[in-house]
Amino acid sequence: MQPGVLIVRAPEHADALAKAVRKGLHGRQCHITTQSMVDTQALALPEGASVDWQATYHGIVVVSPAAVSYFDAHIQQHQQDWPQTNYYCVGAGTAEAMVPLSGQPATYPAPLHTAEALLELSALKNIEAQRWMVITGREGRTLIADTLRSRGAQVEVLEVYERVVREIDLRGPFSSWSEQVNIVVFTSQQHIELFTTAIERLDGGSDWLQTITWLVSSQRLQDCLLHYGIRKQQIVLATNASTPALTRSLLELINRSHAPALTKQTVNTDKSHDDSQPTTKSDTPVAVEQDTPQKAAHSDAIPTPKRSAFGLFISIVLLLCVVTLGVGGYYAWAQQEAFRQQTQAELSELNQRIADADRAQQSIRSDVVDRMDEQLQRRFNELQQQRQQEAQALREQAAAEREQMREEFEQHNAELTALKQQVDSANLRVSEDLFLVEARDLVLAAGRKLWLDHDRKTAIQLLERAENLLAAAEQNRLLPIRQQLRDDIELIASIEEQDIESLSMRVSTQRRQIRQLPFVNQTIGFDEGDDQATSSEFSEWRANLAKAWANFTDDFVRIQRTDELPSMKIGQEQRALLVSQIELQLQIAQQALMQRQTINYREALEQAAEWIESYFDTERQAVQRSLAELRELSGYDLDPAYPTRLLSEAMLRDVVEEMLEGDNR
Repeated sequence: MQPGVLIVRAPEHADALAKAVRKGLHGRQCHITTQSMVDTQALALPEGASVDWQATYHGIVVVSPAAVSYFDAHIQQHQQDWPQTNYYCVGAGTAEAMVPLSGQPATYPAPLHTAEALLELSALKNIEAQRWMVITGREGRTLIADTLRSRGAQVEVLEVYERVVREIDLRGPFSSWSEQVNIVVFTSQQHIELFTTAIERLDGGSDWLQTITWLVSSQRLQDCLLHYGIRKQQIVLATNASTPALTRSLLELINRSHAPALTKQTVNTDKSHDDSQPTTKSDTPVAVEQDTPQKAAHSDAIPTPKRSAFGLFISIVLLLCVVTLGVGGYYAWAQQEAFRQQTQAELSELNQRIADADRAQQSIRSDVVDRMDEQLQRRFNELQQQRQQEAQALREQAAAEREQMREEFEQHNAELTALKQQVDSANLRVSEDLFLVEARDLVLAAGRKLWLDHDRKTAIQLLERAENLLAAAEQNRLLPIRQQLRDDIELIASIEEQDIESLSMRVSTQRRQIRQLPFVNQTIGFDEGDDQATSSEFSEWRANLAKAWANFTDDFVRIQRTDELPSMKIGQEQRALLVSQIELQLQIAQQALMQRQTINYREALEQAAEWIESYFDTERQAVQRSLAELRELSGYDLDPAYPTRLLSEAMLRDVVEEMLEGDNR
């Protein structure tokens, strides 16, 4: 029967796997069909879930590609960005779906893409008192969250989608599956349970389940099939649930389905040919044995002695013929048996070679997959470390500066390569002179690292490397340059720098405290005049009436001079807007702080302090402390007092130019 494959997965993953298998068949015929037992739909995020997690979680675990897509949809809906943190995925498919959307690296286990393998990573071992989030679907496995909690972490589970079982009548598809499908692929335990339960209800379904081959992606799915009564010989375990791993396993199963049929046909043909030859030769002795008794009986019936002697002679001749034919037949049978055994041995040897070739090919594929997974894991780890080392608030200006620095490095590398070629073509007498060129480039790179990125540590390392290169040259004329390099290193190391992270934490503290500051109670006041008191005596009613009239006319229209305009009261909406504006100014100050932009940093803090002083109750100690803290923060100078140039750079440039001029002469 022509091999047929049924892929029971989500539609998007099943179609991708089917396409990859058809491509790997290179035009060979194979019936491939797909079927999904469940659908997925989005869940609304709980209240408070769309907040800024940038400095909240130590790590986020995403369990499936569906979790990635639905979580990204919620992020786009709430106009948020992916949290800046460490991401971990169960498999490569989830990581491939998440990295383009989040713009951040992800870590996943290799080669096993399972939750158990993920929990064995060293980064998920020592997590006590850390805060983690698990993005998953409703009613999914709780192994990851439970294990992280058992290790002392505070875990929040965010369910972004749910699985809905399809109402499907499989009687129609099963009639074609039972005739065309002999391999079924599963990557989900829920699909296995729904599929086997539905097929067992159909006529002949249980028998068909015992005849097909099951390809699964993990040991957990294999145990599930064993629980449903599937024999272990029917189950094939893929390396993981990724499309390349499943494609490799499927192609091997399809190739095995083709190979046994051809081998069996060849063996049957040879066997029938071997059996036909001794049958033809064995007929002759039998015929002789049947004729000999008749002739002997006929000769015994003749009474004359001559006929008896002649009959005896004939019997002896016939007996000799029978013996000759028997010996010849035995010899022919022995030769045929030897030929059959030789053919069988050659066939066994050929099958052994084919098996050895298959094992060697499988070993090579396994080694290639292991190396690729190892390289991918190493690459993701490197990207993760690089991402963690970068500043979180770098904007377009910092990116442009880094790009410019890279271009300059490439230009200097090109100049260094051209210079080396010139040195090689000119056959320099002293190879140690190359150290001068490399030392000069290192000093140039140290200066750019210091002035563009304010990276004092890297600049000192580059200068130390340049000094070590000159020391390796062992030339006395380079001693002044080496001494100047040490002086430059000591100068840079002695420069004091502001603690940017500490200042950033203080600004963040002020941002959080803004909403707790009390507003000033603003009222419009006027000077109160002296009211004319009325008497309680009835006899003074005329005087009381005159005083009442005078008081009424005085307050009816009142004009009073004041030196300052009274402040207008602000409502709740204006207060909320004012608090948001102050928080925005503090955020701008924090971004300018990370980019060492002193002017923008001070202007933002001064503006925030001015608004606080104008609209908040400055008599309260909390407001006074906030104003004092903001004024103190605005007094810091973010620009370090680095030297404008390095003297060792000029000395090295002069020495290199003298060396090149001498070579040109």
